Amino acid sequence: MKRILILGSNIIGLYNAMKYYETDLVIDIIDKKCNMHLDTVDNYIYNLYNDNHKSYINLLKKFNITSIPLSIKYNERIYNIINIVVEKVKLLPYNVYLSYTFIDLCKCILTNTDYDILNKELNYSNILNCINAYDFINIFTNDLSKKINYYYITNDNINLLITKMINHLISNKNIKIHYNLKCQKLDFNYSTNKFIFNNNQYDYVICTFSKKNIIELNIWNTKQKNLLNNSVYNINLYNIKNFIDILINININTNLIENKTNINNILLDQLQVVYPQNNYKIRFISLWNININCNTYFKDKNKEKIKFLFNNKLFISNLCYCKNNLFINYVLDDIDSTSFIKLKKKK
Repeated sequence: MKRILILGSNIIGLYNAMKYYETDLVIDIIDKKCNMHLDTVDNYIYNLYNDNHKSYINLLKKFNITSIPLSIKYNERIYNIINIVVEKVKLLPYNVYLSYTFIDLCKCILTNTDYDILNKELNYSNILNCINAYDFINIFTNDLSKKINYYYITNDNINLLITKMINHLISNKNIKIHYNLKCQKLDFNYSTNKFIFNNNQYDYVICTFSKKNIIELNIWNTKQKNLLNNSVYNINLYNIKNFIDILINININTNLIENKTNINNILLDQLQVVYPQNNYKIRFISLWNININCNTYFKDKNKEKIKFLFNNKLFISNLCYCKNNLFINYVLDDIDSTSFIKLKKKK
């Protein structure tokens, strides 16, 4: 039987495994952690979704995960200014706004007054100086649109989803999850066309690691490492959340619905006891890089090239190198549409 190694037991790794649940493939999922738990209250990657996020919606429905319908309040002034840019770039060739940061494009299109408003209110953490115009317009149009419904999922329900996914997977005797196991070395035997990890041979590898951990794998040559490192750059995850909050107000008090935060507040404010606080650790999300001197066609193709950068048996499947890096739906979408293993259902 064919064997798959999945690096990472996060939602992305579990979702990849679900795709092959009804096949005769043997799947090992490994993770350096002792269990899988997400703390998502400082970002919207998993918590916020809308009607356009079909893959995520289907996953939530499959496991009966509930969410909260939102009554969004929009920053009308900022929305109107951005819409001016969106309408005008429709007249431009695709390669033009792929090669500009969004703020540089605004500088060319907007009046000085509108530009100053946008730069001051929305760009306080310099996100618009980093994100290319094409990606920003896609996010604005599909993910922060005024024409669709939005929903919020609590941190508890996200972890309930993970638990249900795990329980579903391990009901298949061919699927195993191995915790406390770090992938420090991954080899490829060119004679047998198989990967070797922990003295086991695998026909395919699916890697869901972060940018940092992917680059640390020993399999890359210098050119591949440079592409992985330079195609995307890291930005503070909390700044992205604040950026979204400026554009749309989700109009709910998350402190009241997020159990962990609520317990924190009760202990600190009402019981007057010392509650041990987590050390604040900056977490990052990656955005696609802009380089005006780089060939536009090549930049655009990097997104597809990176998926199978090593060979057609190793699939890089993570948020970092996804076409839209801000919401989990697009990684799930990518998994659904990527067929690199010939499927053979169980007899």
